[in-house]
Amino acid sequence: MISKNWKLRSYPISKIEQNHFELVEEPVQGNTVVQNKFLTVDPSTKPLLNPKEIKTGDFIIGDAVGEVMESSRPDLKPGDIIVHKKGWREYAVLDDTEWVLKVPDTSIDLSFYLSILGSTARTAFVGATEVLKLHPGMQIGVSGATGAVGSVFAQIAKMHGCDVLGYTSSLEKMNWLKDELGIHAVNSNGLSLDKLDTETKNIFPNGFDAYQEHVDNVHILNAIMNMKEKTTISLCGMMKIYNQPMGPGPNIAMCIWKNINIQGFFIKHYSKEVSQDKFFEYMSVNLPKMKWKQTVVDGIEHMDRVFVDMYENFDKGKLIVKI
Repeated sequence: MISKNWKLRSYPISKIEQNHFELVEEPVQGNTVVQNKFLTVDPSTKPLLNPKEIKTGDFIIGDAVGEVMESSRPDLKPGDIIVHKKGWREYAVLDDTEWVLKVPDTSIDLSFYLSILGSTARTAFVGATEVLKLHPGMQIGVSGATGAVGSVFAQIAKMHGCDVLGYTSSLEKMNWLKDELGIHAVNSNGLSLDKLDTETKNIFPNGFDAYQEHVDNVHILNAIMNMKEKTTISLCGMMKIYNQPMGPGPNIAMCIWKNINIQGFFIKHYSKEVSQDKFFEYMSVNLPKMKWKQTVVDGIEHMDRVFVDMYENFDKGKLIVKI
């Protein structure tokens, strides 16, 4: 059995390009083999492409959905459909300790487990319910509100009875937030910090009760300036700075004066009961109400292009490759 696999050819110094990756064919060797059906790319992969995390010539990793072909693991059997972390390849070989998630419902489109039911949506759920502990009447801000995490977060916040302001990068996406999700929206693309602050105060003059950051320093600095006292900012990503200069740094001193807690978080630090069981229980009721965007591209040979495209075209939602 031969598998097409993506490896790291060279380290990106700043901007990611297709020539940083290499597609190779190699024999599949191992006792637990998964045939991948769908692969995904994530902004969080970019910061990991450094010498401390990966060697040149090593496999790229990412979320994938696949079918177990053969297994030596007691928790898996042939025919099981699972989500795992060995994407960017046709066939994955798993050891006995690697994380897997058996999909709760195989009757739905399996690509959903990489988008509205995937790690990005679970990140939104954990941020809303565990970090910020949203409740009715709160005024909430979220950057990257049309992104894979931000759009789900905004909808969960609204379902919790919150008043939501989302920041996005175009007039079209701003209108989508207003018309489809029913939230306040600001097109923050190219705005100075002063202008962003003015736009925010026009909508929430008294400030935010909670805020989730996904984009960059400018947005989080604006959030700090507009937080109420004894409130929390959840920080789970800064997509824009992964592939370009960071920009002005936040005025962290204001977190001291306002007693603001900036809580960075990564869902792997949360229990299965929180990040999986509670999430799927919530989605079993609320999935029909959700709206999301995803773009599916056929062919593993396009993984490098899809990854680079993620940073150039922010309006395609979750980017997924079908094998």
